[in-house]
Amino acid sequence: MLSLDFRANQSKNYLNELIKRIRNLTPALHEVGQLMVASTDENFQNEQNIYGVKWKQNTPATLRYKVSRGFIMKVLQRRGMLRSSIQYRIEGDKLSVGTNIPYGAYHQFGTNRLPKREFLGVSRQDQKEIVAILSEYLDE
Repeated sequence: MLSLDFRANQSKNYLNELIKRIRNLTPALHEVGQLMVASTDENFQNEQNIYGVKWKQNTPATLRYKVSRGFIMKVLQRRGMLRSSIQYRIEGDKLSVGTNIPYGAYHQFGTNRLPKREFLGVSRQDQKEIVAILSEYLDE
């Protein structure tokens, strides 16, 4: 005979623990924040946006200027300040990833004089990893 033994107390305890975890996502958000900072750094390394589209290359004049000043030759970098400024912040249940450098917005969105070179965003791979982080956190 097949039987099913249901233990209400175990289920209740599991659900209570799950509710506690949902109410405090801070540990998981820290992990997601670290992931997003690393992912954004990869965008700078690969000189591309979250879709894998390469950023518009520097003009010959910009390249000559960078060489003359000894700057980093990669797109969106001179001294690496924008790249190294990427950080995350958690406020309550909200995670923000970005930079406090004002000209970062000019590059992210573009201007009349600067091409749009998105360095922030959540890629499909990031989405999968975020779901895995949250699933693992809730299943602990």
